[in-house]
Amino acid sequence: MRQKILLLITVFTFILINSCTESITGPEPEPGRRDYVWTVDTIKIPFTYLEKIWGDSPDNIWAVGPGGGSSTTIWKYDGNKWATDNVFRGISPLGVWGFSKNSVWISGREGHIWNYNGTSWKESIWFRKNGWDIGFQEIWGDNAQSIYAVGYSDSSVVRYPIIVKWDGSTWHEINIPKFRTYGFIKMRRAANQQGNYFLLGWGEKSNGGDLLALFEFDGTNIWKIYEGDFNNISWSNVERLGDDIFFMIGNKICSYENGQFQALVDINIPKYSQGFWGRSQNDIIIPMEDGLAHFDGTNIQYIYHYGGAEQAFSASVLSNDVFILTNDFENYSNIIIRGILP
Repeated sequence: MRQKILLLITVFTFILINSCTESITGPEPEPGRRDYVWTVDTIKIPFTYLEKIWGDSPDNIWAVGPGGGSSTTIWKYDGNKWATDNVFRGISPLGVWGFSKNSVWISGREGHIWNYNGTSWKESIWFRKNGWDIGFQEIWGDNAQSIYAVGYSDSSVVRYPIIVKWDGSTWHEINIPKFRTYGFIKMRRAANQQGNYFLLGWGEKSNGGDLLALFEFDGTNIWKIYEGDFNNISWSNVERLGDDIFFMIGNKICSYENGQFQALVDINIPKYSQGFWGRSQNDIIIPMEDGLAHFDGTNIQYIYHYGGAEQAFSASVLSNDVFILTNDFENYSNIIIRGILP
């Protein structure tokens, strides 16, 4: 189940076959650079795999994940080394997001959300419902006064999605329709903080198969805009590249305007893995089965080859740095690949 969720919280690699003169919101972005200098750090934690990474500067990078030891599930990179404070906390983290060195948030299983104020971690809320198992797969926000945690609410017979919001002083649950069997695993909105939010949901069919769906959310109301089986023909996802939101529908990357998906990209590449991260539609890092590739608006080229059996799941992309979180399951290792543009 854990690896299934890991697969579901990422999307899949692609190649551009159509060049456009205009992007979604402005002039065509410049092609991204490929001349990274690479370094690798390894964090080996018994029975723990880090799943999410976030940062806003090369000396403020955080990685979290659930595991066997509750004192080693939160790690920070200070520009020189990765370290954990070895403090036991009652959270099994699944998501991390922040806004500065003094405002970092993690969400996790059993309804827990914690906040770091620059000095120490403190539990912000333990969200509980009688008879329900609450888990927050991701925490994400526009700013420190508008933060959302999204996930699942499970009983013994049914699963529903859940959204809770931090308004700067308190958390409250948002009343949304009960989309049966679904839980939310991702949330995004355009960088200008205008327009609606978009969520990715994962569910199960009655025959045991998996579903992925996209939802649009205006802060109060939510509605489904796409649903498909979890396979390379009909899967879906949402991601922000730079300022703009992009969607995966089947084997195509799309924009979404006036209630319609507009195909921009077709997938046609061997050895693609899951996920894409970047600064613009012409500067995308793509995890492959055997390394990392880069799309610059014209073509895809490898920029890094793995040294082992890594699988990339999460990334933090800064102006001149990228931090790619990978797991080497065969060797019980968490590997962070850092690329620096000189």
